[in-house]
Amino acid sequence: MALKTPILFRTTYTTYTATDIVGEGGSGRIYIATDKAGKTYAIKALDPQKATSEKLKRFKNELWFCEKNQHANIVTVQDRGILGEDARALPFYVM
Repeated sequence: MALKTPILFRTTYTTYTATDIVGEGGSGRIYIATDKAGKTYAIKALDPQKATSEKLKRFKNELWFCEKNQHANIVTVQDRGILGEDARALPFYVM
């Protein structure tokens, strides 16, 4: 589903521009995004409407697991960051 307005995901080293939502689950969304060089990535971000302390904890554990394990059936995390700057700021990671 195409976004009406692109979402900018900023990290320490680059900015990713999301233009489409390709999946949605119980606590987050998967976006298709490109970096400044035009390379395409998938970004998983918690949905602020669904984020609870338990879902935040699960997201943290999922991210930790993906970063610590390498296998053909486990996504490779390329980058990560925080979306937003207020009290509703939520984590995301780039695959």
